Amino acid sequence: MAAVRDYKELMVWQLADELQTAIHRLASRPAFDRRPDLRRQLVRAAESPCANLAEGFARYHPREFARFVRIAKGSLAEVIEHLRTAHDVSLVSMVEATELIRTARRAMGAATKLAQYLESTQTRPDRDRRR
Repeated sequence: MAAVRDYKELMVWQLADELQTAIHRLASRPAFDRRPDLRRQLVRAAESPCANLAEGFARYHPREFARFVRIAKGSLAEVIEHLRTAHDVSLVSMVEATELIRTARRAMGAATKLAQYLESTQTRPDRDRRR
C-alpha cells in the first residue's frame, strides 16, 4: 500500500464521503418529515464512517485503526438497512436506493480490504523499549 498522508486519500473515506453527501441531500427532502426518526438514524449512520475513519487514522497502531475501520463498515451496513426501509415506506425510489446501496457496498469492500491490510502489518517496537 502506498504511503497515505491524509485519511481523505483513502478510497473507503472518499466513498463514505460521497455517500454521506448524497444521504444529506436525500434526507433534507420534505417527504422525510413523515419519518423524523428514520431521517435521524439514516443521517447519523451516514456520518459515522467518515468520522471513524478519521479517528482511526490518527491512531498509532494499525490494528487499532483496523478496529475503527470495522466500526465504519458496520455503519455502512446500517445505512443500507435504513435505505431499504426508506424505500419500503416510499421515501426514496428503487433507483435512488439501489445507487446509494451500491456506493455503500463499494465502501464496505474498501473497508474490508483496508482492515485486512492493517491487521496483517506488524507494529514497530517502540524505540524506548529497545533501550
